[in-house]
Amino acid sequence: MFCEILVKQTESGFIAAVLGLPDCVAEAPGREEAIAKVKAKAQSWTTTGEFAQIGDNHTQSKAGFGIFADQQMFDEFTAALKQVRAEIDADPNQP
Repeated sequence: MFCEILVKQTESGFIAAVLGLPDCVAEAPGREEAIAKVKAKAQSWTTTGEFAQIGDNHTQSKAGFGIFADQQMFDEFTAALKQVRAEIDADPNQP
């Protein structure tokens, strides 16, 4: 899984947030620990969430993604993400 994480040092440690995933934030005393915690939260989002489309055509279903909606890389990313999700769903060892 690829995602961008914003990491910020605070007086008490570090805060890490996954850009684009609401409430996907973690705090920890160390930078790497904060990143590991937020990565686990992001994986939970992608393994327990569901992809849905709205609208009548391909362009409308990506309308919320702004400048990335018409880029081929975005289509490749979403296709890869759906493939990973399908593989996880097919794994009988997943909780």
